[in-house]
Amino acid sequence: MATRRAVVATALGLVSLLGAFGLGWQLALATQNKTDQPPQARGITPAVPMYASPSAAEPDLTTSSWVVSPFPDQTGQTDFAVLESLEAQVHDSQAQTRRLEGQVTTLTGQVAALTETVSRLERETVKKRGSTGQQADEASFIAAGFNPTTAAKLVKQLGQFALDKMYLRDQATREGWIGTSKYREEQAALQQQNEAFRAELSEDEYDRFLYTTGRPNRIRVESVMGESQAEWAGLQPGDHIVRYAGEPMHGWSDLRRASSDGEAGALVPIQVEREGRIVQLSIERGPLGVRLGTESVKP
Repeated sequence: MATRRAVVATALGLVSLLGAFGLGWQLALATQNKTDQPPQARGITPAVPMYASPSAAEPDLTTSSWVVSPFPDQTGQTDFAVLESLEAQVHDSQAQTRRLEGQVTTLTGQVAALTETVSRLERETVKKRGSTGQQADEASFIAAGFNPTTAAKLVKQLGQFALDKMYLRDQATREGWIGTSKYREEQAALQQQNEAFRAELSEDEYDRFLYTTGRPNRIRVESVMGESQAEWAGLQPGDHIVRYAGEPMHGWSDLRRASSDGEAGALVPIQVEREGRIVQLSIERGPLGVRLGTESVKP
């Protein structure tokens, strides 16, 4: 009986061994058949290279070898799409970082250039306008060529104008119409009243008065528009317009009023100062087609 059981057990062991051997043989054949397939079909994916020590640099995902993927999907198959997506995201992030660094560098340079330009313009404005905003005294007017009586009268006129502006602002603030059209109209009326003394001064005296008080006394042509009256007349950037239709020009308001008076299109003389000499031109009355600036130039 014992011998029979031993024989049966031995037979069952041999059957199990043969079954395992057959299964292994089938797996070996399957593996051999997959060697001719592309890596993706064989469950192979790019993987991070192995490094000799923990202190080695971060792995470069752009350099890879084919090994079994450590990221199988739910079915046990390698998910190549996930790895490729991660690789693409890393590359995109690096490219975006480089672009942003370049943009920051460019913007920093532009800000520095703009800051320097603003500083230069401020220095030029102060240099051109001189003592703008300062109250000229009698000695300043006398030094500019006015007689003492006229100098004292001008100082008094300017002082009264400054007080009138203060009282106008105070009244408008108290009554709540500061910054309104009424306030602007009152300012314009006050300015017109203050400039009434212009008729008492000669053309040369008024020019010297503007310069002594730091106000613009020259209209400068900044640029000339194409196909404009100014271009046809021969105006050039840098010209100072000193007369229009025979009238002296000291500011924009003078030129605006003179070019709008009379018959539109009528030919009128215009006198400009160009590089220290006077140039006589002719232009049709109306818009000139120029961009203008102002300067304070010593007469």
